[in-house]
Amino acid sequence: CFKNIKKLKLKKILQVVSSYPPADKFGGGSKIMYKYALLLSKTFDLDVYTTDVKNDNSRIADFEKKNNLNIHYFKNFNTWLSSKFNINISFQLIINLIKNINKYDYVHLAEIRGLNPLFVSILLMFNKKTKLIHSPFGMLSSKVSYFSLNYLFRKLYDFFFIKILYRRIDCSLVENQSEKLTC
Repeated sequence: CFKNIKKLKLKKILQVVSSYPPADKFGGGSKIMYKYALLLSKTFDLDVYTTDVKNDNSRIADFEKKNNLNIHYFKNFNTWLSSKFNINISFQLIINLIKNINKYDYVHLAEIRGLNPLFVSILLMFNKKTKLIHSPFGMLSSKVSYFSLNYLFRKLYDFFFIKILYRRIDCSLVENQSEKLTC
């Protein structure tokens, strides 16, 4: 993904993720993205767009600058929906993506299903300059009960939208052999 890193001028990277530390209720993907961000911020100019949900009924501050990272926490539509069903909708995040996505050399996604990756991939269809990096973090797993609502949601989303995202991915950062085989 980052060939000849020393020859590059300062590149701008945008991470787009539904939740971010200190919100640790939503799994390890956001923690890994944070570790990537700390590493990449030593070489690149890095911004993070995420929602402000922390848990069932609390939110995180609007903006935070730490460790050379600019973390933008956009207001989530509903903390309960996010906490119970991992549905993260932020209209402010989407508006900022529309306004600013062309300013970045790379966009790094931590999800494959949801509104954030869908909007990013649609916006990048009109921007061939910006490279899309994807980290699946277990989202490609097929270990979901066939009789669950989650299984139905995945199948419908994959049928209608997954090809849009896959066509636009320039690089995948995988964490394990299972993800490597799936990508």
